[in-house]
This record gives sequence, C-alpha cells and structure tokens, in this order.
Amino acid sequence: MDIGSFNSANEIQERVWNPSGLSQIGCSQDDPGCEKDEGPIGGTAVAVPAFSIDRYEVAVTDYRHCTDAGKCDRPTGQTPSK
Repeated sequence: MDIGSFNSANEIQERVWNPSGLSQIGCSQDDPGCEKDEGPIGGTAVAVPAFSIDRYEVAVTDYRHCTDAGKCDRPTGQTPSK
C-alpha cells in the first residue's frame, strides 16, 4: 500500500497509520461546561476504522495539484471549487 502523498514540489509526504479501535466522543465525566447537545456525560464510544493521515498539514492548493496530476483521488460527492 502506498501511504505517501503528493505535494506541489512532487515530494512524498510522511503519513501516519492509525489502527482501528474505539474512541470516546462528547463530554468527559468531569467537564462542568458540557452543553446538552454534546451527548451523554461520560461520552459515547464510537468505532473508528483504520486510516492513514498526513503527518503534516496539507494546503488545499497542494491537494488540488495532486488531484490534477492524477496522483490523488477527489473526495466522492464533491464538486471542485474554483
């Protein structure tokens, strides 16, 4: 699996692999500032599939260069903006 990414300088960027697992989202048990729309106190466990992510931030223009070069896929259901 190629987990590199393309940038405008045609260099490979480092990516980090994150294994699948459970993650707690929402308010922590001791958070006094929880709002009602943040879910139950203590949070909610969600299953997160494995994924890779760039170690460093990628600018929109760099990603656009990558997709225009055919090295990266455009997000599905997205219309490119100009």
